[in-house]
Amino acid sequence: MTTAARIGALVLVGVLAGCGVGQGKHLRAVTPAPLPEGIPKTWDFSDPQALPQHRNTAMAACAWYLDVAPATADSKDWIRARDYALDWIEAMREPALPVTQPIVAYIATDRRFMYGAYMRGAYQCAKAEYLLRMHDADIATRPDAFAAELAGIEGMHRLFRAIQAWDPKAYSKRLRKYARKHKRGKLEAFLVKVMGRKPPRQRR
Repeated sequence: MTTAARIGALVLVGVLAGCGVGQGKHLRAVTPAPLPEGIPKTWDFSDPQALPQHRNTAMAACAWYLDVAPATADSKDWIRARDYALDWIEAMREPALPVTQPIVAYIATDRRFMYGAYMRGAYQCAKAEYLLRMHDADIATRPDAFAAELAGIEGMHRLFRAIQAWDPKAYSKRLRKYARKHKRGKLEAFLVKVMGRKPPRQRR
């Protein structure tokens, strides 16, 4: 079982738990875009030669994921899109699309942000899109370059905006902190500090 598949059930439990503590009174009705076509029911990315043919579909799944609050979509569709996209990203080696774990953990361990578990996927999708675009343009880019991390952070903000459209009371102190530091030109220095820390254990 893949890393993404192992946490599918935990994501749904988190959604249900959130709704069980009074979340439902202020939630808005949101209809997500249809699931992109072509996402298979099952997949096997053990053969590197099979990866290129899945790229467009995986990136379409990523784009859909970034704009959909999980509880507004069919749970099986949402999990399938996320798992397919992230399994493909994790299988890629040329170029490699690594996660800078401390950056994700910083948001995921925000105690009052009940949707932090979704942010790893948002980070991975947005960072992967950026690194693939640079690779296609033959622009030398380190996987941990500031611009790549900034793309990942913007992906987290993008998913957060989708969640807020459904749950206007959603709030992340740490995502707000990223936004403030970026506006003041201090985000890169802060990320260097964050990336130097050993991340706490977390689930995506």
